[in-house]
Amino acid sequence: QFESFNDIINYGITAKRTGDTTVTVSGTPTADANISIPDAVTIPATAPTISAQPQNLELTYGYTEGSVSVTATAATDTTYNDLTYQWYTNTTAVSEGGTAITENGTSAAYTIPTGKNAGKTEYYYCVVTATRADNSQTATATSDVATVTVVKADSTVTTAPTAKTLTYNGSAQELINAGEAKGGTMQYVLGLDATTAPTTGYTTSIPKATDAGTYYVWYKVVGDENHTDVAPKVLKVTIENADQGETKIETEVKTDEKSPKLETSDLTKEAFHLAYEAESKIPDRHPHTQIGRAHV
Repeated sequence: QFESFNDIINYGITAKRTGDTTVTVSGTPTADANISIPDAVTIPATAPTISAQPQNLELTYGYTEGSVSVTATAATDTTYNDLTYQWYTNTTAVSEGGTAITENGTSAAYTIPTGKNAGKTEYYYCVVTATRADNSQTATATSDVATVTVVKADSTVTTAPTAKTLTYNGSAQELINAGEAKGGTMQYVLGLDATTAPTTGYTTSIPKATDAGTYYVWYKVVGDENHTDVAPKVLKVTIENADQGETKIETEVKTDEKSPKLETSDLTKEAFHLAYEAESKIPDRHPHTQIGRAHV
């Protein structure tokens, strides 16, 4: 191609640039004439303009869509073919030295593949190319770097634990019905009250207790590598006393000073303790005192 130059006139001959690639020589020489025409040069393309840069993107684990994009236009100094795009991924936040994305990476927008784990950070940039229609010369513009990160999704309690209805039976009893979680593991611990959640001691085992009384079972979800934890919550559980209904005992207590002294305590439908102290004389034997406790 010829760069612009003024008409060259020499001894009746005129050399005129009539196009990017043509010079027209005309006229009638009046003498021997030498005309020097500038060498043809390759006219370069002008780089496109990127008017909208790719933006940083935060995706939540399990995402179904997400993309980065650029908006670019060709220069107006000549006619250009359609702009072309090539996206790159990099391990650092710089727009050079990356790896070209061969699958779906040649459009103005690039869709981030699904299935990436939480904690993943990648860097993307795009190179936009403008190609002159007349001489196929090209020029490029490189976008800014977009940082794409994948963060943890929330774990959830799918079935909340529930308190059991319990009565003292002398054995250790599980205090709650187990819960279920999605994205993590349900864990439990016995606390001291209903207001202060323990910070340690959580396990997957259901807490047990034996004695009658009130207990506070704290539970939480410990998220896996792709899910967050669920904050502790509490269940109040009571083990009721066994039935304290009285059992009548028919006794005959004599007022004689040598009569047995009889006491009863802890009477229930199931059992009572009989404490007694008796002094007696058995024929042909030494006087003695009998002390004992009977379960009836």
